[in-house]
Amino acid sequence: MRKNFLMIGLCSVTLLSAGCAMERNPEGQPLPAITFAHLQKIPINVGMLQTMSEAQGISEAFIVSPQQAMHEYIQSRFVAMGVTGKLQAIIERADVKHSYEAATSKVGSYLEVGGLDVYDMSIKIRLEHVGADNQVKQSAVLNAERLVKVSEHASIADRERRQFQAAEAMFHDIDEQVRKIVLDDMRLGVH
Repeated sequence: MRKNFLMIGLCSVTLLSAGCAMERNPEGQPLPAITFAHLQKIPINVGMLQTMSEAQGISEAFIVSPQQAMHEYIQSRFVAMGVTGKLQAIIERADVKHSYEAATSKVGSYLEVGGLDVYDMSIKIRLEHVGADNQVKQSAVLNAERLVKVSEHASIADRERRQFQAAEAMFHDIDEQVRKIVLDDMRLGVH
């Protein structure tokens, strides 16, 4: 009798643990693509926009290509309303480096569990206002970085969600810097 009671108790605890571990949100649902359609286009006083890349575009096991996202951002954020000149965005670096950070606790280190996958995103972009004579009138370089750490045991869906959130946050920072450079420093806004 006592053995049966113990067995039932262990089975109940096991089933309850499994039930608590289930996530309420369904796994495997695709995240939306990073787009910039929600941004209001800013008219600028140039004849054209040009995006070029000198970057290799390395994106190890990351849900978003920073290089492609940067290209889409520039094209979505500004609209050329002038007659001559251009705003040229040269992507010098756009990559994601993946590394592993071992657990900091003694137990985790000993058991070799509890580590973190670390994704270091970085973008370096050179914005140039090129005149009608094809000479660079003004130039500015901006850098943006974001570091995201995800448990090595995170589900694919959670890992992708965290990567997506980090990329969104980085582009929010980039947007502030780019608007300041183009509108305030280069004074390309159409009034």
